Formats: sequence, C-alpha cells, structure tokens
Amino acid sequence: MFSDKLFELAFIYKKTKLWKMLWDSEIFAVSLPDGEIGYCSIMGAIGEHCALGLYVGEKGLNSFRIVLSGPGMVSELNYHEFLLSQDCLQCAFENRDGLTEEEVEAARDYARRNRIALRGRNAFPHFVKFRPSYMPWFLRDEQDQRRLCAALEAAIEVAAQVEQKGKAALGLEQMNEDTASVPLLEKRNGTFVWSRIDLPPAAPVQYPQPQFINDITAAKLLQLKKNGMWECQVLRFPEPMQEDPACAPYFPVILMLVSGSMDEILPPQISQKYDEEPEDLLEKFADLLLERQFRPALLSIRDERTHVLLKDFCARAGIRIRMCEDLPAIDEAVESLMSHMGVNEPTPDSVVEILDMLLSLDDAELSNLPDEIRQQFASILEQENLPDELTDELAGKLRLQTRRERRLWPEEWRQQSYVISVSCRKGCYRHIQISGENTLEDLHNVIQDAFAFDNDHAYAFFMDNCQWSERDAYYAPGIGQFDERSAGDFCLNQLDLEAGKQFKYLFDFGDEWVFQCRVLRVLEEQTERPAVVRVQGEPPEQY
Repeated sequence: MFSDKLFELAFIYKKTKLWKMLWDSEIFAVSLPDGEIGYCSIMGAIGEHCALGLYVGEKGLNSFRIVLSGPGMVSELNYHEFLLSQDCLQCAFENRDGLTEEEVEAARDYARRNRIALRGRNAFPHFVKFRPSYMPWFLRDEQDQRRLCAALEAAIEVAAQVEQKGKAALGLEQMNEDTASVPLLEKRNGTFVWSRIDLPPAAPVQYPQPQFINDITAAKLLQLKKNGMWECQVLRFPEPMQEDPACAPYFPVILMLVSGSMDEILPPQISQKYDEEPEDLLEKFADLLLERQFRPALLSIRDERTHVLLKDFCARAGIRIRMCEDLPAIDEAVESLMSHMGVNEPTPDSVVEILDMLLSLDDAELSNLPDEIRQQFASILEQENLPDELTDELAGKLRLQTRRERRLWPEEWRQQSYVISVSCRKGCYRHIQISGENTLEDLHNVIQDAFAFDNDHAYAFFMDNCQWSERDAYYAPGIGQFDERSAGDFCLNQLDLEAGKQFKYLFDFGDEWVFQCRVLRVLEEQTERPAVVRVQGEPPEQY
C-alpha cells in the first residue's frame, strides 16, 4: 500500500518536531524527482493539525494561497467549499481511529518490522491526497508517494538547519501577498543545496466557461414565453457522490433557480461533471426550462462562477442577466435545502430510533461523526426533554456536557485553555489564547482590543453559529430581557468547546460587525492572561 521509504521518512520527520519551529505560512520549496517544484507548509504550530502539506506546481501554490487567506465571512455552504479547495499531498499524524483498518495495519506492520512503538496521541502516519471538489483520499499513486518522500527528506533537512542557524539566517519568513521568493532545496549527489526561487504571481480563480452550442435547443428556448424575475446561483453540493468505490467521492455542483417573489423553487439541477464538462449542467438547465415551458425575463446572480456558466447560454436564449449582491430568495431556498438534508431540529419523539442507533456505534465510528452532527445532538440535549438516563448515556458517548452536569460539577472542571481563531473578513484574523475560566465577556474584550475597535456598543455570541439564533445565544451584560444569558456569567469551560467548534460574535446591533470564531485547539493548561498569539491582515476601520 505505502512504501517502506515513505514510512521511514515519516517517522524521522515526526522526531524533528519541525512544527514547533515553523508556522504554516513559513513555506519552503523543494525540487521534486519529476522536475516539478513543490511548496511545503508545516502545520501544527498551535496543535490543531499536525501535518506536512506538499503543494505541487503553480496550481498547488495557488490553492495554498487561498487556504492562507482564509475563508472570510461566508455562508456554511461556501465555507464547506473553501475547505475543499486544497490541492496538495499530506503526511499527517493521527490517532488510530482517524485511519482505516487497512492504513492501521500497514503502519503496524512497518512498526513491528522496525521496532517502532506506536504509542501516545497522533502516533499513526496518515498519507492522503487532497483534490479540489473531492473528498480527501488515499495516497495510492507511486509518483505521489515519491513526491511526498522528497518533501519529507527536505523537511528533515530544514529542521536540522533551523536548529543550527535559525529561521532568519535561512530566509524562512511568513508568506504574504508581497512575498516574492522562498528558500529552495535541491538534492545533488545525496546532499541538499539551498538557494531561493521566485514565486509565480497569484493566478485569478478560473471557473468553467462553457459554450452553449446546441442550436436546436437554443431555438426552442427562444420560443418560450418570458416569466418574470428569477434568482439563480451555482453552488457546491455539501454531500459527496461516489460512482466507483476505488475513486475519491466527488462533491457535485447544483444550479438553483428561485422566483424573485419566493413563491416557486424549481428542482435543483445536479451535475457530477461540472469541473470537466460544465455543458452537462447547461443541458439540464435547458431541459428544465423546456419542461416548464417558460424562460426567465431576468436572472439575478451574484457571483462570477454563475455568470461565466450562464453568460453564453442566456445570450442565446434571450435571457437578461444582472449582478445583484442580495438574493433573498436564493438564501431562503438554500436554508430550506439544508433543512431537508437534516439541519432541522428534530423532536424527542422523532429521534429515539436515531439515538438508539447512535448509542450502538463503537468509539471509532463515533469519532468520525461530522462536527455538524455532534452539534445537532448537543442542541437536542440542551433542551432537557429526554429522560436523564438517555441524556447521560448520549452525552457520555459523544463526550458532551449537559446543563444538568454543569450544574452538578462546577468545582471539578479541569483547568484548560483554548486557542480561538477570530476572523473579521477575508485575510484578516487573530488567534487568541484564553483560559477556560475566562468569561465570554472577557473574550469580547480581547477581540475588541485585537481588532482595535472602540468597545462602545452591545454584542452577542451565537454558539450554534447562526446569527440571531435564540438556541444558544449570550448577550452583553445589561440587556434586560437577556439577563439569564449574560456573557459575563458564562465561562468558556461551560460551553462545550472542542477543536473545530464554530460560533459567531456579533458587535454593534446597528452596523452588525460579524466575526467568525473557530476553536483551533484545547490546551490542558492554564493561561494567566488572554493573549493574541497570531495576527493576519489589517483590521477594518470601525467607523
């Protein structure tokens, strides 16, 4: 499955603990065996994900630039697509339950033959390939394995040189939009030679731009009557599809069409060929209009991807297009779609069978549950409508705390801290380390200081990550109707925070400054004073 050389280098790399020396943005380049240039990012400086990422060529580097800039303020669907944008090979280190049985057995076999003890947290190497629009998948290709071997060798060399000379002497600096070059390692006669390589300029995002060449269909569309104003958007579907079990599951694209009056939503058109054959989606769109016997008089869209897909089609079908930032009908339709996919909050009576099934899963299966599903069950427990016995068993299975438990055990909480990423807009974020004993009000004050705001308005935290949701919200002290949910009365240890948990911080109910927060790491240590441990981007002007 994996070569012994790949395992050997992975275990050597792990011993270097290079992630304690470099930030993920302090990249270096390596000349790969096939002549390509690979760009290496070392992840794990704050413990959220310990891995070496190899981004191959200009295409890989551009995907790294997207990841480095962050998702900005986006919807759940767009954030999901942002996570799928990586184009890289990774050597990560995971717990056993994060790997398949095949991967676990391969690692154990190598470890047995080489007298390596697989003990402790994140003991197992995990080799995986990330492709845009696909689920991460096994690293099966021999060329990919050779490339990752070269990157690991280079990383081992970098660790040795950083220990001897320091990062500054080697030219290892945090990459930003102005970075022109990075260190390059080339292996010659068994020895690494260091130089620098100029970075290619960032390329704009390119979307599939099909030509609609079906003259017969175009003529039929022109004969259809026009029917008002409609809103349209192309979105990446959040559920993967897999035709071949040997291939990575693919996240298809959907085209949504909703009347501007919100009184009609046409069936979403789904394409599993969008990235290679975008014409497939146009043909389905045309068939839908012919079936319904109308064409929109005006289509409102808001993004470039939808525009380049439909530009030629609409010109030939006599449909006018306009760009419009606000598409309320589409937003409502997307929310409805997500609800039909399981986001609706179920009642206790309707979830008993699901809970029984959940309780039958073993620890490995439970660990693979998406955070969204864990949060769904957490919200069910928070209602306290289930029997105590079932509530306690479910909370224990998912390692959740219920309100009842928090009332009973306040003195016994472990001392712990959190590293939380707070993003204000694309490319502008702060990583904050804060004690679990600090309150949400304390976190509010740190965010205000970190972004140089004046701290002169009310605020709220929405822990279910839904703005203005009443399910799990905490408000600034002094807002009368929300006294029982005062941010000054709840410490972070009471909020079921875990790595990956997302929530929103809203400041100023008039201007509505929305900050996206995400827990990067849970530390088993006390933090005396909240601190900003990483800064990216200039903060916006408050006024």
